[in-house]
Amino acid sequence: MILGDIKTANKLEDTKPVNLEIKQVQSRMKEAKGSPYAFLNLDASTNYVVKPSRTDEPLNGVTTADIVKIQKHILGQEAITNPHLLIAGSEATGTITAADM
Repeated sequence: MILGDIKTANKLEDTKPVNLEIKQVQSRMKEAKGSPYAFLNLDASTNYVVKPSRTDEPLNGVTTADIVKIQKHILGQEAITNPHLLIAGSEATGTITAADM
């Protein structure tokens, strides 16, 4: 089984709603919604990928301070090193650019 919670970066609250899907070798197997989540009765000898997604309110929680952090990162003044913040700031491209502001 795979169990978990999807929390904010400060780990104080659940992020809801979150859609989750579990994949096995490029084929979607099951979906869940919300946190905590559980995918039960899985084959222990198989590799799985759990993919969270959320498309509502993309600016929820984004502040002016976040925009300043992105600017400093782009200008090389203060690098964002937290991998979770890099993913969140990159609009899923993997690279933070001015377009992400």
